[in-house]
Amino acid sequence: MKIKLASEADIVAASSLFKTEELLPSEKLVLAKAIQKAATKLGVGVDHQITKLASYNLQRSTESIQKLLEERKEYVEAKKVDRLMEKVAHKIKALDKIKLIEEFDLTNGLDHLWGKFISDPTNVVLEIRENEEEKVKVASAEIPVSVIEQKKDHLKKYFVNSFVDKLLENPNEVIGSLKPQTQELLYSLING
Repeated sequence: MKIKLASEADIVAASSLFKTEELLPSEKLVLAKAIQKAATKLGVGVDHQITKLASYNLQRSTESIQKLLEERKEYVEAKKVDRLMEKVAHKIKALDKIKLIEEFDLTNGLDHLWGKFISDPTNVVLEIRENEEEKVKVASAEIPVSVIEQKKDHLKKYFVNSFVDKLLENPNEVIGSLKPQTQELLYSLING
């Protein structure tokens, strides 16, 4: 899948596509990574779901993947799932594993069960925490956005209100535009 991501409008359009049900899990993963890369280059903020999927690359252990694949045995012959487990164990790249599981699910008519009764292929292979709190890098530390929100009144004593409002709307973009000294000041005010 090739998508042009040269402007903010392209990123907005791609983000809308990401939110649809038209894409397979592997396509969503690839698209999320492309959107995040382009958005970072252009200094544009993106939806938290895109950022989370694009930046979370921790692959589950083979045992964890196999355990999650076990749930497919309720819907497909156990031998077929065992063969899938074998094939997945021999793949190294997460995307290859996701595509293999995706193909299996589509072939066996399981795709309509994703997220309802079985984990979708991306969630089988990657450890993506649904309730993970959004964090933003300030200076050299990662701070939860909720902490910045809690400190907004304190920050408004030192910065103009419009800056603090923009910071809360799009923290990655605003912080990314700050000089290192200003980021250090912001960090000390948030932690102070």
